[in-house]
Amino acid sequence: MPDPPHLGLIRSMDAGRTWQTLSAEGEADFHALVQAGDVLYGFDSQSSKLWASTDAGRSWDRRAQLPALDLAAHPATPTTVWAATGTGLERSTDGGRTFRPDTAAPPWSRWRNHAPVCSWV
Repeated sequence: MPDPPHLGLIRSMDAGRTWQTLSAEGEADFHALVQAGDVLYGFDSQSSKLWASTDAGRSWDRRAQLPALDLAAHPATPTTVWAATGTGLERSTDGGRTFRPDTAAPPWSRWRNHAPVCSWV
């Protein structure tokens, strides 16, 4: 049987020799994951939605839809989440339920050619 196209959240306990599915197999293709306090945020590239988990990724709450390229979250204030998009930086102060442009960030045109976007997941 072929592997599902959307791996969900997987983990390895032996340095990558074997992998175990934790959740969302066949449902999500996480391209960015970030932990903030007790909240694990994941960006599903298939639905363009931010997902949030408070039980280490065993179950998920689907949050805002946005064209994120990468994520960051405040470690001491887990409800503050940033998303880099193709048009600039957006910020959420409600745990990723809604996002608005971050007016405190430099304009996209000033940093788009200087900041490589990559996620190590």
